[in-house]
Amino acid sequence: MNHRGKKVTRAKRRELRDQELKSIDDLNERAFKSEDVKEGLFSELPISKRTLDGLTEAKYVELTEIQRKTIPLALAKKDVMGAAKTGSGKTLAFLIPVLEVLYREKWTRMDGLGGLIISPTRELAVQIFNVLCKIGKKHSFSAGLIIGGKNVEEERERISRMNILICTPGRLLQHMDQAAEFDCSGLRILVLDEADRILDMGFQKTINAIIANIPKDRQTLLFSATQSNSVKELARLSLKQQENISVHDAEDQATPQKLSQYYMVTELQTKLDMLYSFIKTHLKTRMMVFVSSNKQVRFIYETFCKLQPGIPLVHLYGKQKQTARVKTYDRFMKMPQGCMICTDVAARGLDFPAVDWVVQLDAPEDVDMYIHRVGRAARYDSAGSSLIMVLPNEEKGIIKHLEKRKIPITKINPRKGKVMSISDQLQHFCFQDPEIKYLGQKSFISYVRSIYLKRNAFKNEENAEGSDDENAVFDVLKLPFQQYAESLGLPNVPKISFIDKLVADEKRKQWQKQQQESTKRDKIKFIGEEQSDEEDKGKNNGVNSKVNKMINRKNTNVFTEHYQKLVDRNDDTSNDDDDSDGDFLVLKPKSKRNGDGGTSETSDGSDSSDSSSDNDSASDSDDSSGDEELIKKSAQGQEADNIKDESLFKVLTVNPRTQMPVVVPNIPANEMTKKQIRKAKQKIIKNTTNNKFVFDEHGNAVPVYQLETESSFYSNNDVNSKIKDFTTTQISEMAAIDQHDKLVDHEKRKLKRIEKKARSKMQNGAENATETHVTIGHGSEDEYSDNDSDSGSYSEDDNSDQSDASAQEYSTPVAGTKRSSDYVNNTSKKTKQLDLQDQESLALQLLND
Repeated sequence: MNHRGKKVTRAKRRELRDQELKSIDDLNERAFKSEDVKEGLFSELPISKRTLDGLTEAKYVELTEIQRKTIPLALAKKDVMGAAKTGSGKTLAFLIPVLEVLYREKWTRMDGLGGLIISPTRELAVQIFNVLCKIGKKHSFSAGLIIGGKNVEEERERISRMNILICTPGRLLQHMDQAAEFDCSGLRILVLDEADRILDMGFQKTINAIIANIPKDRQTLLFSATQSNSVKELARLSLKQQENISVHDAEDQATPQKLSQYYMVTELQTKLDMLYSFIKTHLKTRMMVFVSSNKQVRFIYETFCKLQPGIPLVHLYGKQKQTARVKTYDRFMKMPQGCMICTDVAARGLDFPAVDWVVQLDAPEDVDMYIHRVGRAARYDSAGSSLIMVLPNEEKGIIKHLEKRKIPITKINPRKGKVMSISDQLQHFCFQDPEIKYLGQKSFISYVRSIYLKRNAFKNEENAEGSDDENAVFDVLKLPFQQYAESLGLPNVPKISFIDKLVADEKRKQWQKQQQESTKRDKIKFIGEEQSDEEDKGKNNGVNSKVNKMINRKNTNVFTEHYQKLVDRNDDTSNDDDDSDGDFLVLKPKSKRNGDGGTSETSDGSDSSDSSSDNDSASDSDDSSGDEELIKKSAQGQEADNIKDESLFKVLTVNPRTQMPVVVPNIPANEMTKKQIRKAKQKIIKNTTNNKFVFDEHGNAVPVYQLETESSFYSNNDVNSKIKDFTTTQISEMAAIDQHDKLVDHEKRKLKRIEKKARSKMQNGAENATETHVTIGHGSEDEYSDNDSDSGSYSEDDNSDQSDASAQEYSTPVAGTKRSSDYVNNTSKKTKQLDLQDQESLALQLLND
């Protein structure tokens, strides 16, 4: 009955209140009874008329599977842990219980916070808030949205007056710590939406801190698209005797039924070509393109905007400002056709209407993320399609794990005539715009880093060694770095610090693997030769040690460096009579230095000076003689050593500083590989004395200053005399420099005096010329009257009657001065540009006239 516009009496108001209280009691009784929802309509649920009217106006009529199973349990005030596919209606499954619980508690604005809903992302929180405003418009509750990117002070002023809060974890914990007026002690119901995503984003500690600050006697609803181990652990901490509702476990597939799923095998360097070609052939659709990182989103968006594919483009990623993210979200919601390039920030919970295609340019980190991505299409009862582009080395592992999770997927191949290459345009953009080039470099690095971080993703769950390289789906070392950089338009491969370390570690692992395989082969060989080696075992007291096995090997290329420097002292060919243990192997020194620093003899009596000269010639040989010739010359010192032809090593040279021989495996120079020759050459260069030069400021090569040793310093002279010599030398050098500076300063002052005299001479010449004009006026007055008859002022002076002669004489030079000054003023502009000679000639001409 509509009472609007009519005055309601107190009795009528009391009657309406009693009816509402009676309906609340009926709803409580129905909620605790297990009533079946036969037709699957919202009107069959034990909910209030206000909530039902809001649902009807928002055109929500039929229940989904997760709503039909979850809402009755939540209305009975039980803790619920629900898991369902994306797009199955989980938002209404927890919003309706929140409204109904507070309504039945007779909650008012003065009671404070009663319902708390936590969402992992800002966009999902905004979407939940919009749905709550639609279905709860008939209620009198106050609701607020608390997310990052907004003014904290404004939120702090209003947060204490809210009955329902939709928020993100970080901003909520900030208000709990900083806002003294924020009180959660009266909380009745807590909702965790997309709980697995909240934990994956690193909010586990934040969620634990929030749960510790809210009362324990509350109702908790936990919803997620997947139930991982971390979600179950969170449920054990926050839920009490929960009801587990899992909708998709009994179904044939984990993704929506009306979703068509495809995958395409493509090379890394052709991914952007495939994406651009796909967009050009689907201009009348709405699609979402998922990539791994923020930098990739920005690079693809900026370059595709320049390419103008013919469809509106928007981009959404985590590090955008909140205003830009909301604007992008609203714009894509209103687009009839468009393409959104985004990261996984848009993969959870966002309900974009009528998304036709979900394109995954980069593979997800696991199957759960794949399910969330493709869930943006085919929501509720609508149809949709998805496409994932995988590399050839990723195909086997990814498809195997998708099929294991009941996800049907079909392989498709692109039409060769429809594929367009954009690498040339991207290269032009990079050369033209430095910002595009910078984004391309960052996009390259971020993609490589994402592949490295996903190295343990999609690991084989049946195999305990799933994280090994053999079972890994993603391998960063298999990526074609050069081709991928060229496909982005970059001139070269950007520098990535951790790649060099990975390559070194990979080579070390391969070498260790070869060593292990070689050791296994040698063990098998030694077992077969056990009886034939009885005599050698007797020499070593019947013990066939690991070192003996390594010495008896024929393949010396696999020796490590510390084993290559060992010699068997129990070998029959050795001339050493030492009684040391047979299992201990040491390197015999080639020569020993005498106390006087002269030449020494080797153990067989030969002079070591010959070998050292040969070694010096080897170290001084030029690269033009060839690497093999260098090794042959350097190996001539081998004859002076007591290591005979059967030895494992040959001597290249002797280090002049340590007097230790530099050895390599005893392999003929013509049988050595290029790598072995290069290493031998490097050893020779490293262990020989060479001179180092530097260039001074004039470009001359000078030797590097070498410090004297302490003994040589004191042997030359005593310290006091050296100090005196050094001081005298420096004083004489400074005196010479001072004398030179004084001469330079004297010349400068001399030049200034000359210039000053020249300027004063020119000024004096100009003044003399002016005085000459004045002197002309002292002559006859008739000259001026004849020459300057046109001047009216002068004629008046000539015709004046003056009785006094002195006055007449006085008047003449005055008139003459006036005439000369007028003349100077008339000719000043001309005479300023003349030099002194011209001025003298002009004065003489005036005198003659």
